[in-house]
Parts: sequence; structure tokens; C-alpha cells
Amino acid sequence: MFGSAIHITIWVGFSTGNRSNIDNITPATVAQTIDVRADPDVDSDLIVSALNDLLQKNLGQECSGQVDLIKLQVKTYAGVELEVDDLVPGYVLPPDDPWLNECRARLGQVLGQDPLGEVAPFTCDASRLYQAGIPTVMFGPGDISVAHTTSEKISIEQFLESVVGYMALAL
Repeated sequence: MFGSAIHITIWVGFSTGNRSNIDNITPATVAQTIDVRADPDVDSDLIVSALNDLLQKNLGQECSGQVDLIKLQVKTYAGVELEVDDLVPGYVLPPDDPWLNECRARLGQVLGQDPLGEVAPFTCDASRLYQAGIPTVMFGPGDISVAHTTSEKISIEQFLESVVGYMALAL
């Protein structure tokens, strides 16, 4: 659909609609959340359109469906209430970005390696900071494959290495 530029993971939400207390009754409607990870240059409208096309091609005759971006109700620190798309776009700093290269140099000096890597197949608040014009790198201890699970842990060595890295970046 989009080549290797995006990765799609699917989380199926709970059913909603006409449902009784009997567990074997098929609900009238079902909601699903589809988590799409995309490069910054992939337009969200293109993703929604492509997913709607795919959905329509694969629905049975008695079924209907539509893919939409989830809307979030947010309140700013100033009290302004907004409705925004639940969209966290990807971001990337150019390889020749001076700030990125300074971070790489400092981490390389104190850690003896470049722990920043190239592309992270996950997101965090860094993309929001980048959208606000703040250049951002992701650096920290641990293994992303177990992040936010009951298996998440770091060794004392990883902890101390990250402290040294954070100090080098801050100074």
C-alpha cells in the first residue's frame, strides 16, 4: 500500500452498540483502533483514504464501515478547549543537522559509540516537540521491545551510562 515507509499495527477495541448481557451475541457495531506508524512525508489523508479503500474492498455485502481519525478534546494551559485529530506524525532530522551531529559527537565521546541509531519504529513526545520547532533526539536506556510492559527493566550499568549521556548532552 505505501511500501516500506509505514508500519501498521492493529489493536482491536471492545465492541459497542446493541449488546445484551449474553456473551455469545454478535454486537451491532464494532470499533477498532488502527495504529499507523508513518514517515513524516506520508500525508494522513492519504493513509485514511487508502485504509477506507482497503476496508470497502474487504467488507461483506451486509457490512459497512469507515476509517476516520479519532478526535480528541483537549484543553490548553490557557483554558482554550480544542478538538484535534489524534495524530502523532513521524519526524526526522536531516543527517547533516548540526545539532544532531553535536549530540552524536558528545555521546560518542563519553560512551564510545553512537547510541542514537537511524530510525525508531515508535514514537514519543519528541514528535510534538519537533512540530513546535524544537530539534529533538531520542536517547535513553532500555529495550524498546519491552517498554511499557511488565518485563521492562534496565541494568544498573544501562542506568549509569544514560546518566553520563544525559550529562554530556546537557553541558
